[in-house]
Amino acid sequence: MKKNIFCLLTIIILSLTSFSIGQNNSYPIKKVNGIEYYVYTVQSGDGLFAISRKFGIAPEEITKVNPEIQKGLKSGQKILIPVQKNVQENIQENQDASRKLKNELSALEQKYFEENQKNLHQQTESSFPSTTLFIQHKVEKNQTLFGISKKYNVSEEEILKYNPQAEEVIHEGDVLYIPYKTTQNGEKLKEDSIKVNIPDKKNELTESPLSSKDKTKFIKHLVKPNETLYSISRMYNVTVDDILKLNPDAFPILKTDTELIIPTSILQNDSVQSAKPINNEIDSALQNNENAEVPTVQTSEYDIKIAFLLPFNLDSPSQQSANGRFKDFYAGSLLAIKKAKENNYSIEIFTYDTEKSDEKLKEILAKPEMKSLDLIVGPAYSNQISLMSDFAKENKINVLIPFSSKVYEISVNPYLFQFNPNDTQIEMDFLVKRIIQKTFRNTNIVFVNIPGVSVLDEGNLFMDRLKIRLQKEHQKFSELNFDATEKTNISKIFKKNQKNLVFFNTDNSSVITPFLKELYVYIDEYDMTLYQEYGWENRQIERFDRIYVAPFKPDLDSIALEEYQETFRKFYDWEVESERPRYDLLGYDLMNCFISVLKNNGKNLIHKLNEINFDNGLQSDFHFKKQSQFSGYINDKLYMGERKAK
Repeated sequence: MKKNIFCLLTIIILSLTSFSIGQNNSYPIKKVNGIEYYVYTVQSGDGLFAISRKFGIAPEEITKVNPEIQKGLKSGQKILIPVQKNVQENIQENQDASRKLKNELSALEQKYFEENQKNLHQQTESSFPSTTLFIQHKVEKNQTLFGISKKYNVSEEEILKYNPQAEEVIHEGDVLYIPYKTTQNGEKLKEDSIKVNIPDKKNELTESPLSSKDKTKFIKHLVKPNETLYSISRMYNVTVDDILKLNPDAFPILKTDTELIIPTSILQNDSVQSAKPINNEIDSALQNNENAEVPTVQTSEYDIKIAFLLPFNLDSPSQQSANGRFKDFYAGSLLAIKKAKENNYSIEIFTYDTEKSDEKLKEILAKPEMKSLDLIVGPAYSNQISLMSDFAKENKINVLIPFSSKVYEISVNPYLFQFNPNDTQIEMDFLVKRIIQKTFRNTNIVFVNIPGVSVLDEGNLFMDRLKIRLQKEHQKFSELNFDATEKTNISKIFKKNQKNLVFFNTDNSSVITPFLKELYVYIDEYDMTLYQEYGWENRQIERFDRIYVAPFKPDLDSIALEEYQETFRKFYDWEVESERPRYDLLGYDLMNCFISVLKNNGKNLIHKLNEINFDNGLQSDFHFKKQSQFSGYINDKLYMGERKAK
């Protein structure tokens, strides 16, 4: 029998404090290389995130200008803050962007539900009873029926249609079922709401197909005060739909002290027997035995459960650029899940806004559904990974870290999967064996030392390791020390009859920019290629030929990409920016890979594999490999990209 496939997408948007920004014109302004900066004196208790919110600028932008603060902030320390345009204009633009993102996420959610509902209605003889989509709303203190109707953009009459008990009075803690509709402009998605598929009353339980060969155990559950269908479903690790198919009277009113029949295991069978009444059989079996074995009805079962823990930061406008990237990643992931559903995969999705704090992540991880997942995607930020790693190891949940390259727990946690490698050995092997010894053989390698760069700068550490590795390989190199007080003569270091491959001792592009101007004077005299970080882009850098190492293909299959983009446009009615890397493609490729692996190996086998290969990616192929028996997996599939001078 064709499998009934649908997806429960839970969006839980957790509030941040409202965005505010002080009057920055009280700070002195300093010009550096023609760029204006505020000079800010760090106060006791200041953190980088707090300062970034004060000035309405991303923390990463502050760190770029002040690389020394990577070691920490000190009271009394003076740092530079890039001057932003008019503050009030900034706030308005940020608020508009935040509203726009909320609406886009709401549209993603609505589109996905519409698709699932359409798929359900297309199934005929093998389908479950037709369904209606509802939001389960828990009444808050002082809420009125009118207020709830406005919140969800439905009429009071429509709410009363499904919740007749609310006609007289509603109390704090009451549960109402609200017909699902798209949120309006500027409206925040409901906190802690869930969306459930409710069987239509016209389809009685007696119409469900029954296989007499299938057996399962049922138990009775006595509903306690403040319990909901959702909390009960999580208690027994079944879905709300599973409960409602055996207890249709539990909707729309779930009364305290009601006895519910709960299936403790679900056994699917593809051979459908003729439908026949089963209520009497269940009643008879349960009459004297709470754990009696009785014939089961066909119920919904999710093969794969995935949670997305991403920092949408809907109420934090200062993070708007990052918000867009995570929205794109999420949209691409949903397309991969849609594709899997079309291939008869059954997938349940939970989505949460993690913001950027440990407190919010702890709140999410405490939810009961988190312990029954097959895969968690996220978090995005390095500061939350330690907490997530502990949860994954304790509960044996597979966790995919899709963005951060700093996953220190990877060496001792077999449940972690790191896409973006920061393993020095992996990058070094690729750089030396694939680039320096092959593509750039007989190249003059030049290490450029810029004065004032911290010894802990990632670029400095990388360059020191590369020097040691080249010495072991008996590979020659030269060093150029820029002098901040006088012009540097490069003629003794650079060679005219060879290509010169240049490495800098910092990974901060803004630091190298002034020194690139000095190198550019010799661009016609020497053949120079810069080794750059993947994200480096500015006008000075673009005047040089560059190479980079990244986990993204330098050239994409144009035919496959166009097919994907056509699907994306039809599904979402909007375009993704073409800037590389594309986060929607990253989400699409990773989900295609992990859904396939989970389907073929199961949740409890995935961490026993030595490696995972995936070679069907649009933007990235993957090779996740364990570094030791006790470690997690790091993707070591890298590519060399080349960019020509403009």
